[in-house]
Amino acid sequence: MEDARERSLASAPGARGTVRGVALLNIPLFAAYAAALSVLLPSEVARVDPEGKVGSFAVVAGVSASVTIVAQPLLGALSDRGRSRTPWLVGYALLGGLAYGLLGAAGSIVGLVVLWSLAQFLLNGVDVTSSALLIDRVDRGRRGFAFALTGVAAVVGGAAGVAVVGRVPPVPAFVGIAVLVVLACAVFAARVPGAADRVARAAAPGHAAPLVLRRLLIDPREHPRFVVLIGWRFLFLLSHGCVSGMLLYLATDHLGATEASAAGAVAGATAAGGAALIVTALLGGRIGDRTGRPAPFLLAAGALVIAGDLVLLAVPSLGGLLAAGAAFGAGLGLALACGTALGAELLPDPRGGAAYGLGLLNVASNLAQVAAPVLAAALITSAGGFPALLVSSAATALLSSAVAASLLRPSRAR
Repeated sequence: MEDARERSLASAPGARGTVRGVALLNIPLFAAYAAALSVLLPSEVARVDPEGKVGSFAVVAGVSASVTIVAQPLLGALSDRGRSRTPWLVGYALLGGLAYGLLGAAGSIVGLVVLWSLAQFLLNGVDVTSSALLIDRVDRGRRGFAFALTGVAAVVGGAAGVAVVGRVPPVPAFVGIAVLVVLACAVFAARVPGAADRVARAAAPGHAAPLVLRRLLIDPREHPRFVVLIGWRFLFLLSHGCVSGMLLYLATDHLGATEASAAGAVAGATAAGGAALIVTALLGGRIGDRTGRPAPFLLAAGALVIAGDLVLLAVPSLGGLLAAGAAFGAGLGLALACGTALGAELLPDPRGGAAYGLGLLNVASNLAQVAAPVLAAALITSAGGFPALLVSSAATALLSSAVAASLLRPSRAR
């Protein structure tokens, strides 16, 4: 009875509008992330500290990444309180957008560290809160495709952000992107019907808002499959990221390409990966919804990363790089759509703690993003070069698939 009521509420009018709204919000949000890390922050660091720009950028990126690790579960837990996520969403966007817009006026490495850490921390709150709205409002049988659409929008936003800001001076670029994020959030709050907001929590008895700190612990014995999924996500993204983040160096140092041809090949591999990601995310999300079993696609995601690694080992050429890029993108597309949909099923408290649970999943993502370049650098410099990197990536992907195999048993519908 309660499950039926929850499904009917989650399928209420506004579900489609929520998916469209989150997808549109993700475009400027992920444009902000990608533009800052790829173009704007390196440019500002070089302007402020031209002699020590490499080390200084590492400090800016490293400190902000460390701070961000706790952002999603903490800010997600805050948005789980009360009957509406919308005020939290708008508040995170306003404060995060303000910090982002001020980055062009930082004037020092310390200023960049403080403002970027603050901006990234708060914008992660926008990310996890908007994603939790999909769980609140979208029926379980449609979530895979919903997460696929919003994930594709994020990829498009990141690519657009990098493409556009290279033609705009840093100060107006920071301000313009910040304004777009805030406007997208305001439009989302104004146009998406609010009646269905937090409906699952409203239908659940006995969920008075607890203290946030008491909710920051999950017992692995009570939620073993959710913990396994966190482990899968970390391993998969580690296997993917340690190679995909080194494609340029792989092309020049392992494949022997010139810098000019390597740049073109990496651009082609990235484009092929992006196209494959879109296709597999949408197809995998749709099929996972129809079958009610997203877990098998996690094994397929690992297999695609292994295939990409093996191609680079067996066919060390720029053509092989292009094929590997497509395989990596295809695997990531399945992981984005089906992994997040499965996470929504396995949340420890889907009615009262959806944003916090999604935040925990994203801790695994953030840790993998921090660990991947460190692992890659260690393998390349000290453990056998790029062949060792590719073999290690394939072994880690195989381990992630072994972990995912334990999730093949269908979970109880929530």
